[in-house]
Amino acid sequence: MTEAMIDKWTTLGVEQLTLTGAQPRQQQLEKYPVYGPAIAFWLEKFLTRWLDDSTFGK
Repeated sequence: MTEAMIDKWTTLGVEQLTLTGAQPRQQQLEKYPVYGPAIAFWLEKFLTRWLDDSTFGK
């Protein structure tokens, strides 16, 4: 996930920001530097393990 993706999602999907529990666009952009690196780390580890054939069925 990148800041550009958040920008695009919150621009093209602006109507989704009115749903209950949705964070405002500005808040999402402000929180990206705080949470983005941890999300990237988790996603990399998850995908590596998920796509590793040696762990299939374990």
